[in-house]
Amino acid sequence: MALSRQTATADILRVVSSSPTDVKPVFDTIVRAAVRSLGCDMAAVLTFDGATFSPAAGATSHGLLTDIGPSNLPIDPRANFPSRAIVEKQMLHLPDWSVIELREHERNIRSLLNVNSALYLPLLHEEQCIGVLVLAAKRTNSFGDREIALAKLFRDQALIAIENTGLFEAEQASKRESRIRSSTKLLSARSSVSSPAHRAICSQYSKR
Repeated sequence: MALSRQTATADILRVVSSSPTDVKPVFDTIVRAAVRSLGCDMAAVLTFDGATFSPAAGATSHGLLTDIGPSNLPIDPRANFPSRAIVEKQMLHLPDWSVIELREHERNIRSLLNVNSALYLPLLHEEQCIGVLVLAAKRTNSFGDREIALAKLFRDQALIAIENTGLFEAEQASKRESRIRSSTKLLSARSSVSSPAHRAICSQYSKR
């Protein structure tokens, strides 16, 4: 597992460095690596905008999912497991779905992918949840201590990707603001130093 962890980390960091403004390639790499390294059947990254959550990337053992489900799902801890992880800001481990009550959201997932165990890891940035890494398997009790430790590594890499993109955007915004301030100062300086012709015109109008 140590070798797979190092390989997965290297792959993800390489994509992070090459995609400073786009988290999608990083998310795609993370979910593929999670399925491969953990031996689970499905992995997904969900993003949270403060009111709803949406799937950003998903993969199974067959590769990336092109249809990753509906977007802008309302947060309701009573209706689905991702909402619980988002609201509680804690890892949610459900090792055996056959012994718990499933809501419609999870019943649909189980029907589609035959999921019987799952792990939900919230992505926390400055104590705020901004998404969830979801891992699911057909086999019950698929996530032991070693798998959970590796899952946390993938969660951390997803956070790094989001934070790097945010920092890059903040830097670009700061540079734009700096250019605007410089341009404003230059225009102000130019307007305060009028030419002799401009002063003459103003003088003529002031005498009227």
